[in-house]
Amino acid sequence: MSEELVELLFKQNFLASVAATFSAVAALFALLVSYLSFKLTTNIKRADIHSRFQSDVRAIQQKLPLGVNTPEAWVPSEEEKRSIRLYWYVVFDEWLVTHVEDKSLKGLWTDYYSRGVSSALKNRHFVEDIKKFFDGESALFGLRSEFRDEVNRLYGQYHNGKKLIVD
Repeated sequence: MSEELVELLFKQNFLASVAATFSAVAALFALLVSYLSFKLTTNIKRADIHSRFQSDVRAIQQKLPLGVNTPEAWVPSEEEKRSIRLYWYVVFDEWLVTHVEDKSLKGLWTDYYSRGVSSALKNRHFVEDIKKFFDGESALFGLRSEFRDEVNRLYGQYHNGKKLIVD
């Protein structure tokens, strides 16, 4: 082979290698942008869902008196009992979204919602109502036993493993 042909082949292979390298770098950059976009979208969705649930809980809290945290001195009115029941429906929705609908949001339950539920399960009025809630006919979208198990788990943490709801 002539020297010119060898040089031409070398340049062609070099250019092909450079082009392949740039293509690989561009693909990695696209992958990084895609990952960051996904992460941002996930964080936005998480914040939006959390904000909605917090708005629901805050609306319920506004209907309850300051004495709600001293259950021995508070006798809930019928309207306040209704607010307690609505609280449990919001809790079920929180559990449903984070455990069934989108398991990637389970951290919201673990980090935030379950702590609020645990606190509510220390209040006898909330405990009485969740018992009535489970005595009712609501099938809870066919997830009654799974939700019951979670409520029992949270209740048991502060009551030596005792179950609150036994079907």
